[in-house]
Amino acid sequence: MNRLFNPDQENDFFVQFRKILRLTRDESKRKIMEAMQEIIDRLQAENLDRMEYFPSGTLLKYLQKMASGKWDDRPLPKTVTACRNEPAKWAKKKTEATERLVALAEAELCERLDHAETLREEEIKNYQSAQLLLVHLDQLRLLRAIEKAVDMRNGMMSRFQLSNTQTLLSKMIGGSDAPFHLREDWRTAPSYHDR
Repeated sequence: MNRLFNPDQENDFFVQFRKILRLTRDESKRKIMEAMQEIIDRLQAENLDRMEYFPSGTLLKYLQKMASGKWDDRPLPKTVTACRNEPAKWAKKKTEATERLVALAEAELCERLDHAETLREEEIKNYQSAQLLLVHLDQLRLLRAIEKAVDMRNGMMSRFQLSNTQTLLSKMIGGSDAPFHLREDWRTAPSYHDR
């Protein structure tokens, strides 16, 4: 058996890799949920978490959806984008809570939402990458097994793939730009035509 290929070590690697991917995915989701829940908690502490206080309820629905971890790939609602830096967009006009909600948004909620959205934009990439890798990891393992089988068969038949030529040439050359050195006596050496 080939000492370089140990199926047990490879299986251990993939078991550990799956654990790392799951941890990454879950940690990213947790961070997003917590950041959104902090805003909801702040609204609840001030008794400002009723739908009728928000224009069309979009912002509160969005925060609740994100805090529950049930998000999708839809683009960010325009209302949410506007609320990141416009306190007046947080509240419906002419409600009993308009002034308090706008004041709270101005004091801290805009900043919290901006922070939460910046975090979400970053963490969603980690979440989606880990999720995609978990879904497709078995296919990637199969491709690796196919590659190994093809390489072994080519080695047994003394064949070399054209796609590996660049890599082999780079290894032969090393760090040098000129892999072929001229002889010191190149001017006095007989040329092909002199023979």
